[in-house]
Amino acid sequence: MLKNREVGRLLSSWMIIIFLSCSALLMGFPANAQAAADVPVPTANPSKPQVLPSSSEASLNQSVSNLEQNKIENLIKGQRYKIKFIKAYIEGSLTIEENAELIGTATAENTLEVAIGQRKVSIDANLVEIIDTAEQTINNGIDYAATKETFTIFKDVEQAVPFIIGTSAETFKVLEKGQQVWGVEVGNLKAYLPKSMIQEESQSPNIDQPIDTRNDIIQLKENSKIYANSDLTEVAEEIEKAARMPILEISGSNYVVQLGQTIGYVPISSTTGKFTVKLNPKAKLYNNTSKSKVMAVNSNSSAVYTVSSVASDHQFFIIDFGSTEVYVEYADLTFTEDAIASADHTRNDHVTTKEGFTLYREASNRTPLITNGADNQKLKVAGTLGQNYIVHLGETVAYLPAKYAKSYGLNKEISTSGSAVLYKKVKDSYYPLGTLKNGFTFKPTSSNSKYDLFTKDKVTYAVKKSDSLPTNQSLALTPKKKAVYPITLYPEKNIVVYDVKGNQIGALYKGKAVDLLGISENDNKAKINFMGQLAEVKFNELYHKDIVNGKSTISHAKMNYYMEVFSLLYPEFTEREVIGYSAEGRAIPALRVGNGKKEIIMDASFHAREYMTTNVLLEMIDTYSYSYNRNAVFSNWNVKKTLDQVSIWFLPMMNPDGVMLVQQGISALKNPVNIKYAKTYAKNGSFKSWKANGRGVDLNQNFGGQSWEKIKTKKAYRNYKGPSPFSEPETKAFISFVNKHQFKTNLSYHSSGSIIYWGGVQTSSELARDRKLVNKIANLTGYMPIKPKGPTYNYKYGSGNSTAWIIKEKRIPALTIEIATYQGEQPVNLSQWTSIWNKNKTVGLNGAKEAASR
Repeated sequence: MLKNREVGRLLSSWMIIIFLSCSALLMGFPANAQAAADVPVPTANPSKPQVLPSSSEASLNQSVSNLEQNKIENLIKGQRYKIKFIKAYIEGSLTIEENAELIGTATAENTLEVAIGQRKVSIDANLVEIIDTAEQTINNGIDYAATKETFTIFKDVEQAVPFIIGTSAETFKVLEKGQQVWGVEVGNLKAYLPKSMIQEESQSPNIDQPIDTRNDIIQLKENSKIYANSDLTEVAEEIEKAARMPILEISGSNYVVQLGQTIGYVPISSTTGKFTVKLNPKAKLYNNTSKSKVMAVNSNSSAVYTVSSVASDHQFFIIDFGSTEVYVEYADLTFTEDAIASADHTRNDHVTTKEGFTLYREASNRTPLITNGADNQKLKVAGTLGQNYIVHLGETVAYLPAKYAKSYGLNKEISTSGSAVLYKKVKDSYYPLGTLKNGFTFKPTSSNSKYDLFTKDKVTYAVKKSDSLPTNQSLALTPKKKAVYPITLYPEKNIVVYDVKGNQIGALYKGKAVDLLGISENDNKAKINFMGQLAEVKFNELYHKDIVNGKSTISHAKMNYYMEVFSLLYPEFTEREVIGYSAEGRAIPALRVGNGKKEIIMDASFHAREYMTTNVLLEMIDTYSYSYNRNAVFSNWNVKKTLDQVSIWFLPMMNPDGVMLVQQGISALKNPVNIKYAKTYAKNGSFKSWKANGRGVDLNQNFGGQSWEKIKTKKAYRNYKGPSPFSEPETKAFISFVNKHQFKTNLSYHSSGSIIYWGGVQTSSELARDRKLVNKIANLTGYMPIKPKGPTYNYKYGSGNSTAWIIKEKRIPALTIEIATYQGEQPVNLSQWTSIWNKNKTVGLNGAKEAASR
């Protein structure tokens, strides 16, 4: 029972820890990060959506601002705690799943030790949530069980929630046995191991029993012999499979073993070179069999090491130590069957020791393994943790404090330790951007008392000195690729950053701007610039603010790229479809925005020189999708509510060949026949007046409407109706797409006249219906509605445009909206963009709202 003052102190400490842990967990990343203070407050823009703030988001932002101070501190050494893993944790061949709850013992103020089978796993407290103290543990067991090489332990007997996943055999204490599932002890709690994953069971495993004096164990190779005499002339027993057995002593070049009631002799050459041993206290590790130099002194009798070979005199056993070997006398070791937890470290580095160094069993430096180490020993570095180098001694993981390592000198590379926070330096301030993986390497360009700094792409970054160590690894930074179409995106939350091979290399904090460099070829991840190197993140963990620049010329390739990006960012409410291909083979994409079951369709750029209409629809996609995703109000519209009633399908460029001919010139065409036609019919040798597609057909005369044959045209750069109705691939693609849907409305964008055409083949009731929508859009835009001329006019002169075909075939409203004043035979000047957008920005939403009533 705790005394009152102790209870009070613990309660106070835990209230603070729980509060800090929760704040850190909201971010999903190490709690030693500090919130960004470099995000400027955006100037209000009436043409862009304004996000509705929420109390939870404000709370989260406040948590981010305090993130660097929110460390788990003041764990009480020796106290047991119930913990929950914030994310999946990998320790060699074991994976502890996210949200797994275990009991661990504090070994330092920020380190816990968790028992997984026979392993003792050291855990950084920042990687877990502290749930509560734990006073009771499981002590009684009925048996032990060894797993198969691959196994899964579950939290529940129904085997629904994976708890621990292993890729090498482990031994666990058995608490109960069922027909299909056994209860086993994991982290001082009860978990469930399927019986199908159990290899064998042992009533009293060797791993838990002390080995009698010199009752050591060797492992024989396959097809070995045990002899009845020391001169090896009489075979007592043959061993077909590799087996372990106890030995009594060494006699010459043989092991003396117990063989029933008598003894036998096994040639040392018949045993495997690698087996595990424990060293006696104060056992000396020598540089050779002559014992000319003591390399270190053992301080831990329970640590297990792998013997790599036996010296020629058979009295010394060799243990790998970094890039060298150390020799231990036979009398100073004991064979054991204890397993060594495999270390999954891939770093290729080394460090040179100082005189008198100590290696520790854990990063908290609580339990020494060896002491009084010799000067200038070159140890291979497997990784870093805190201010420790992770090294191997006889395949056992050990920790060398940085203070025992010799410096690499000035202007050498620095390697991060743990999940180091990456800062951006602006003047004299440091703003956290994300985290870097353990072992990320860079060369400082400058430093101060607290930070190592480096510059990449004219940006200065910083890492705390307490989060890094000197290294001789090669630099991790690689040149970034330049974006063909630059886009800035933002993480929805703290997100993981991967290299191009799929390895985690760091993290980005919520809301931090990141440059999109492209789309990965295989898994549709976003290629980004991460500290000057090419990296990848998941698209659906990002969002945009403003992608499209309407006051610019947008090519077919850029339009297509933008639409793919939108669909990858927001798969939950967008859908991208290629409805067909142009005469020159260019894709004609369509994009749905919204989840409404009812649908309307908006198209643009049927005419080549009218590509400003593409900008209008792309800007609608940009603005509407941002507003939908952020649940933002745009121009007094609840965009999400509107588009969840009626979706909008956008077809921003129906005539990609013609558009590119106007923008790029004759190089936009590849087919020799099309090139010859274009050169023949270009107006005054220029393509700026071109309206037709790549084959010279005016698509808005090709729809085979009423009395189509009466349309009087000839081959030219404009108005040629084509050899037959629906002859063009673009026309066919549009018709096929429309026929697959049940659209309520069609809004078709053209560019010249600031007027609205709205039919000619409606019935009187349809005209009354359509007039309401026309008047609404006319009031929004200021464009003049043109009174339909009626069926008689169309019959006399013929009709081949898309809206007339839709009205006739689908009996729905179909409007042709001309967005600009008369331009003559040329594209709309970009100087008109702002006026055009302000007039048209809510046309799509109004069209959707009107369709919702039908």
